[in-house]
Amino acid sequence: ALGSWWAYYELGWGGFWFWDPVENLSFMPWLTGTAFIHSLMVVEKTGALRVWTLFLGVVTFVLAILGTFVVRSGLLTSVHAFAVDPSRGVFILGILGLTVIGAFALFAWRAPQFRPGGGFAPVSREGALVLNNLFLSTGAAVVLLGTFFPLIAEAFGQPLSVGKPYFDATFLPFMVPLILLMALGPFLPWQRLRRDAEAAHTLRRRLLILAIAAVVLAAVVTGLLLWLSQPRLSLPVILGLGLAGWLVAGGVSRLLQSLRGGQRPALSAWAVSLAHAGLGVAVFGMIAGSAMVQERTLNLQVGDRVQVGHLTFRLDGVREQGADPAAGRNFISAFADVSLLTAEGSGVQARLAPQRRFYPVRGDSTTEAAIRTTWLGDVFLAFNTQAPDGGYVLTLSWRPLIPWLWLGALLMVLGGLFGLAASIRRQRRSLRS
Repeated sequence: ALGSWWAYYELGWGGFWFWDPVENLSFMPWLTGTAFIHSLMVVEKTGALRVWTLFLGVVTFVLAILGTFVVRSGLLTSVHAFAVDPSRGVFILGILGLTVIGAFALFAWRAPQFRPGGGFAPVSREGALVLNNLFLSTGAAVVLLGTFFPLIAEAFGQPLSVGKPYFDATFLPFMVPLILLMALGPFLPWQRLRRDAEAAHTLRRRLLILAIAAVVLAAVVTGLLLWLSQPRLSLPVILGLGLAGWLVAGGVSRLLQSLRGGQRPALSAWAVSLAHAGLGVAVFGMIAGSAMVQERTLNLQVGDRVQVGHLTFRLDGVREQGADPAAGRNFISAFADVSLLTAEGSGVQARLAPQRRFYPVRGDSTTEAAIRTTWLGDVFLAFNTQAPDGGYVLTLSWRPLIPWLWLGALLMVLGGLFGLAASIRRQRRSLRS
């Protein structure tokens, strides 16, 4: 999430995820680590999946070291790579080799000594968590293959690139059933699902309420966006918004279920609800902020007005600011002064100044975007360059629900903190007893 935030605010292209190698290398330990945490829940309840859980822990640690090696060594090209030092990369490669050999040797030695745990019914919370593990682990494997396959192909003299189309086509299909299970799993009982009519009726009623709540949430969000602007809608986008609503509804319903019992929700209930609902809020932001963007890149003269969706912009002028090394400013800045006009076009809502920086020593340029944030989206402006005809090339865009991405990430972090607090409380109680 922090990497996406940095890319969005600092790189000036308006996106938050590009399936960049370094992004992927930080994403893979998150996927396997999430699978590991959920697998631990099965071990605690039934004793099953002990070997698999140990394996996930080892893989997560190895992937974290692998990411450090790639970022520091410059093995793969990335805008996120920093402090590239081949000699340091060799040192980290040695650590990676020792880690891989040592970790998997210990795993091979100790795994057979684990006693097999208890079984569980396929239609149960354990069964849902096992499927959760399957989708997360397969997704991590797909990302790993796409990240390193270009390097392998280049070693055989056939350079190629693997980009967004590959990851969208291979990774996203595993996420759809995962999201469905995330909202459904907490409503399933441990061990096995009772087969009596009352239990079946209760489960059907909960699923119906969950589905209705998901549709209502997705419809409300879509209605707000349609009222504010005219976003592009397609069947995949509508289904994606429905899945996001399903996740949010599942998280909130889990918390409401605890409240209806007349008891204060446990910390673990808060953890599950916040984490799952937070991911749903983030998915709203991901879908709207990528598939429903309204953007135009134009060559403008001073005084020109242009319409982008429901927004009207006017270029008021361009000004320069010289370098000032004494003040720590080692670059020359060019600011494009842009007014965001009211709907009638007679007033000014806001003034924005995207910036183009030139570094004389290095001889290169960077873009500093101007962003106006609201709860329903961002107005995003980037100053690209000066055109040969004396005009100025600007990218003007409306990016709906982008702030929801950061809000969802914050809710997931809070869910993790609640989960950590619940674990600490359980350990203290066990020590007292």
